[in-house]
Amino acid sequence: MELLVTGGAGYIGSVVAAQLARAGHTVTVLDSLARGHRQAVPEGCERFVALARYGETDSPDTVELGITVSDRWQRTGIARLLIAELLRFAQWRGIRKVEGIVLPDNLPMIELAKALGFHAAHDYAQHLVVISKSLDSGQ
Repeated sequence: MELLVTGGAGYIGSVVAAQLARAGHTVTVLDSLARGHRQAVPEGCERFVALARYGETDSPDTVELGITVSDRWQRTGIARLLIAELLRFAQWRGIRKVEGIVLPDNLPMIELAKALGFHAAHDYAQHLVVISKSLDSGQ
């Protein structure tokens, strides 16, 4: 059976993940690593599912969004959940605008961004798509 263990890089989660893996299950660990440790993920468990973060820009009220999802986990809804959580956190922190850069051939990401209320603008000179979303209106 394929199982997902959240918090699997913490003490309890890593013990549970190890027991499930020893029992013959395929285990994937999902952990923000805010309190857990990468080394605590048991051997044999999938270690990378997705990464989502934002970073400061030159504008004090704007951040740049970055999302990476491993091939096996793409189109499962993880990116949507991670972006929604980042937007919620950014808004809570007083961020007013979120931007991101997407390669033009990454159509699933561009469509997801549009579905989440981002504006997408092609930068033909740089061969990129810039996505942006204002958080001012309580979105």
